[in-house]
Amino acid sequence: MNGWQFETKVTDARTDKRGTWVALETTQFYAEGGGQPPDTGTLADLLVLDVQRVDDVVWHLLEQALEPGMVVTGVVEEAMRRDHSIQHTAQHVLTALLEDEYGIRTLSFGIGPEESSLEIETDAFDWTQIESLERDVQRIIFENRPVLTHELPSEEVESDRLRKATERTGTVRIVEIDGLDYNAVAGHMWRRRDSSESST
Repeated sequence: MNGWQFETKVTDARTDKRGTWVALETTQFYAEGGGQPPDTGTLADLLVLDVQRVDDVVWHLLEQALEPGMVVTGVVEEAMRRDHSIQHTAQHVLTALLEDEYGIRTLSFGIGPEESSLEIETDAFDWTQIESLERDVQRIIFENRPVLTHELPSEEVESDRLRKATERTGTVRIVEIDGLDYNAVAGHMWRRRDSSESST
């Protein structure tokens, strides 16, 4: 079994106008959130069409029903996850540089199949600033700074280093870009663990 494949048990199933949603004992599928689209892939060889988190339960939309109690194999589509990971890590770099170098906060972020967007809190950002920001981003990339993930009890999180304060309790997932950013992210314990990349 590779790192993008896992075995689990179906715990619940529900149907709505979109189709059948199943909950799992554990899952490595990322539910849509934080500007990042959901993972795609298969569950028991059925296409996973959507993944949403509701009240701490991750629901997977499938083409047809699976019975609770079934043991199934899930496979996360690696290429899409890596693409989302790269784009989301780039957003962390941009957000950190905009705030630290220009005093500009990021308001929202979204990944799309054709383009991504970043909404920033400023009335104007001219071409001189854009070119300067581009050089800063290139410098960070060329420095090849490590991107690390940490899963820590909330009391062990270095709150004074956080880019944005978090109210999360229990286990908190931190994405750290060496010397640039330290941020609590939407990832939870059901996600694939990988210390070498951000899947925020």
